[in-house]
Amino acid sequence: SMCVGTLAPIGSELVLHEAPTSFGTGAAPAIASTRSGGGPSVDYGVCYTQHTSNPPRTTLGIYQGRAPAGGFYRRGMGCGISIDTGGRPSIGHTVRVVVYPNPGDVPFLILGTPAPATTVCAWCSTGIDLARPTVVLPSPMELPVPPEPRLVGLTLSVQGFSIGTGDCFGAILFSDTIDVTIQ
Repeated sequence: SMCVGTLAPIGSELVLHEAPTSFGTGAAPAIASTRSGGGPSVDYGVCYTQHTSNPPRTTLGIYQGRAPAGGFYRRGMGCGISIDTGGRPSIGHTVRVVVYPNPGDVPFLILGTPAPATTVCAWCSTGIDLARPTVVLPSPMELPVPPEPRLVGLTLSVQGFSIGTGDCFGAILFSDTIDVTIQ
């Protein structure tokens, strides 16, 4: 069986990006090329020839150029507003996050390092380490993920909050926390 894996340049080294995947028996790679041509898309086409067929047959496989682990993980700790995600958290793509506040409230997002749930006030918690650097962003947010292999496996957390009708500190509500791991 022929297997194809991917490598990524990190500094002056090549490291395994994705473990080898089987393409079946009797296959011999003839061409491997990136379909993106260096642009923002990281979808690939892998072309190989199966010499066990008579006549030999050329086959094309599609590879999305991302690690299989990671993505979005919701941690339930909200107190009154909801949060939603979209896009694809992989290099070369865009992550989208939106908070749905109560009518009249002003929504924001906190982006930072994941942390265990910490009670902020009576029934609201945060899943972001507020002692480490954080960024407050408007909602909705679109965050392009640079096509940089070193980002694969990085996890950041995002949590929504709104100011207006909440009980926390007299006017704030929080959403669940979403952990985003770059694929």
